[in-house]
Amino acid sequence: MKNLGKQFEQAFRKSIPISDKIYYYRLKDTATSYYGGNDNLRFSQNNIADSIMFYNGNFLSYLFILEFKSHKGKSLPLNCIRDNQLKEMTEASKKTGVRPMLVVFFSDAEKCYALDIEDVNNFIKSCDRKSIPIEYFENNAKEIVTFKLRTNYRYNIEKWLEEY
Repeated sequence: MKNLGKQFEQAFRKSIPISDKIYYYRLKDTATSYYGGNDNLRFSQNNIADSIMFYNGNFLSYLFILEFKSHKGKSLPLNCIRDNQLKEMTEASKKTGVRPMLVVFFSDAEKCYALDIEDVNNFIKSCDRKSIPIEYFENNAKEIVTFKLRTNYRYNIEKWLEEY
């Protein structure tokens, strides 16, 4: 059985509408993900995120750099975000039209949020907590409307993108 994170990524991808305005690409998994998360593997690379998505909106275009997290409970542990991801996504956010974000599905609450990497950095600077509570997502992230199917979920990606 796939892990919940991979199921979430797949459900998100299946939720993207077929459109000439959206290009989605899932970055290849590193060798570490195949060997139980062993970061000491020789020749393993660390991707900036899980996927990239280009959206050509009516007035503006964006390149989204998306890191997916699926988590039970009411907060996202900060140790779920690798240091290189935080650093590289922060650097990318300085470019015009680039939107690095954490896309987090809280499975217990059945809620999905897209949190800009700058808001992640603001949380880290202003708090000494070791996890980001769901309330922070509710107040600072964009909610991605979630629909429960029989066993999986679908996400209203089109509505989320149109809000940009």
